[in-house]
Formats: sequence, C-alpha cells, structure tokens
Amino acid sequence: MPFLFNIISGRKLKEYQKFREEAKELRAATQDATLLIQNIGQGKLDTTQISDINNPLISSLLEMQEQMKRIAEEDRQRSWANEGHTRFAEILHSHSTDLEQIFSLLIKELVRYIGANQGGLFVTNEENPQEIFLEMLSCYAYDRKKYLDKKIEVGEGLVGQCYIEADSILLTDIPEDYVNITSGLGKANPTCLLLVPLKVNEKVYGVLELASFHVFEPYQISFIEKLGESIASTFSTLKINSTTKHLLELAQQQAETLRSQEEEMRQNMEELSATQEELTRQLHESDILKEELQNREQVFGHTTVLSESDQHGTILLVNDKLCKVSKYSREELIGKPHNIFRHPDMPKELFKIMWQTIKQGKIFRGVIKNRAKDGTHYWVDATISPILDDNGRPIKYVSARYVIPDDRLAEVLYAECLQSLNLSASKASDTVSA
Repeated sequence: MPFLFNIISGRKLKEYQKFREEAKELRAATQDATLLIQNIGQGKLDTTQISDINNPLISSLLEMQEQMKRIAEEDRQRSWANEGHTRFAEILHSHSTDLEQIFSLLIKELVRYIGANQGGLFVTNEENPQEIFLEMLSCYAYDRKKYLDKKIEVGEGLVGQCYIEADSILLTDIPEDYVNITSGLGKANPTCLLLVPLKVNEKVYGVLELASFHVFEPYQISFIEKLGESIASTFSTLKINSTTKHLLELAQQQAETLRSQEEEMRQNMEELSATQEELTRQLHESDILKEELQNREQVFGHTTVLSESDQHGTILLVNDKLCKVSKYSREELIGKPHNIFRHPDMPKELFKIMWQTIKQGKIFRGVIKNRAKDGTHYWVDATISPILDDNGRPIKYVSARYVIPDDRLAEVLYAECLQSLNLSASKASDTVSA
C-alpha cells in the first residue's frame, strides 16, 4: 500500500508541476498581451521584448501592431505629400508673372522639403521651333541659390534624355564627376539622382533634376512627379497669359491705328466730295479721251503681242497679233498652258525667276525666244504684269510682247537680259542641258 500511495503521489506531483508551468506561461503571455495592448493604445507601435512570440494571442497582437504601424506610416506619407502639394500650390499660384522668381523660390523650398542637397529646373526655349533647347531657369544647393548659365540640347545628357523619353530617371549609381555637392567637408558625388519631366497633356515643358546623399523613397518620387505636372501646368499657363497679353497689346495698337485711319478716311471722304464736281466736269472730257484711246488700242493691237493667263499660266485671252505671230488659232490657244510657246533653247532658270517675280506681285521684263506652231522661232521683248486682288495677291497675268525681227539684235538683248538676272550664258546652257 505505501508503494502504491507513493506512485499516486508522484503522478499528482508531476501534474501539479505541469499545471504550475502552464499557469506561469499563461501569466507571462497575459502580461505580454497587456503590454502590447497598452503600447498600441498609446500609439507606441515599435515591437517590445516578448517572451513567447509563438503564442497565438501574442502573434495576432504583433500582426495587428505591424498593420497599424504600416497604416500610420502611410498616413504620415500621405499627410507629408498633402502638406507639400498645398505649400507648393501657394508658390505656383502666386500673383507674380516672373517665371524665374516663382521657380527659384519653388526649387529652394523643394530641395529643403524632400531633404535633397541640390536641385535644378530646366525649361524649354521655343523661340525658334527649329532650335529647341533646354535652359536652366533656377538652381539651388546647400541653402544658397546658384547662379548658373546652363544650356542643354535636346537629347544631350541625362536631362536631354529625360526630355526626349518624357519619363522619370532614377539613378543610384552616379557617374563620376556627374555633379559635385560642396559642403564644409569637401566635395562628393551624390548617392541618388532623380530627373522628372515637367509634363502635362503629353507635352513636356522641361525637366526637374534633384541630387541627394540619400535614396529617394517611392512616395517621394510619386510626390515629385505630381509636382512636376503642376509645374508644367503653371509654366504653360504663364506662357499662354504672356502671349495673350502681347496679343492684347498688339490689338490695342491696331485699334489705335484703325481709329487714326478712320479719321484719315473721313477727311478723304470730304476731299472726295469736294472733287465730285470736278470729276463730273472731267467726265465729258473722258468721253473724248475714250474715243482717242480706242484708236490707240487699234494701233496697239497691230504692234503688240498680247495675252492674259490665270495664276497657273492657263491662257485666258489672246489678240490677233499673237495668233498671227505664233501661227496658232485663238481656239487652239484658249485654255492651253502658256508654255505652249516655250522654245527648248530657253533655260528653265529664267522662267523660274519670272514666276518668282510675278507671284510676288512684281512686273517681270525680259527677252524671250518663243516657238511658233510650225517649229520656227521668234524673239520678243516681253513685259508680264500681275493683276492683283484687294489683298495684293495675283489673280491673273497680262503679257505684252514686242517682236524683235532681227535675230542678232535679239541675241544681244537676250545676253543683256541674262546678265541683269544674274544668269550667265554658261549657266543657262547647263540648265538647258539638264
């Protein structure tokens, strides 16, 4: 019996010891859980010393603590970004119209706000659309404004590449001597370089370049990219406002000019009214002159080769003298291109100069060799005058020619014509051969 009693007592002792161990673990877990709950309640989200992280309750509380820590960090980042957007919106929406002043203040505040060490803002110069380049509008480093005159061609370096690709560039392996940051400790290359295009509505207006000794976080990059859109929008708006202001001033100047012209026209109307009686008196005399003019036109028709053509050179009118000299009938000429008279000996360069002259509303005169219907030639001293519309643009051309019957005289005059047009005889020959 004593032996059996000892066995039973031993079992109960082990059970009792196991119970005490479990109670001790439960008290420790309860204390850890209580501490975690108190820390979470007080906003202390850093993990404390835990005796048993495998306990389901402790594990759940730690997971909740980490989740709240992530949420708190996201809230901090969101609050940081919102505060930054508000701050820089006030700068961008200031009443100043001085781009350099606005962006100098912006780059200064941005370098400080994101904890960078240096920043530069480049904008496009589009005064000449064929030579677009990027120029530094503002640069800031180590609490002081940098006065740099920097011009970068499109596609040149990282800034030019960022402009072409219209996408951000993040580098953590900076080329040697790409940019030096000077401090009291000497010179050093930055650890991180970020280039962001100033883009809005798929159009790039410039590039924002930031250098730092620390690597930019993703939320900082996202913030800077959104700020880049705001900068681009402001830059575009200020440019439009500047253009609008210039156009308004120009319109005011034109309105003033029109008022002056109206006054001048009023005076002219008074003068016209005063001369109306004189015109009436002269009307009778013009009837007499008209009869004389008709007689002169008859003489002109016998001596002058006359034609009219539209602005493309299509023949609209010919006189009898032209039909006689060219040996074409009027029906064969009307509606045909004027080069029907062109002789193969005539250089194309001469006719190119002729068209350039008359299309500008100017009169062209020259000695030309024409070809008749039967293949024979005839020389003419031609004067081609454009008829202009109300806007000063040619609508048709009148050509008056005088036949030069002597070939030798015509060739001498033709040579003088080439010289006056800066066309040498050899150049004219080469043109014909071509």
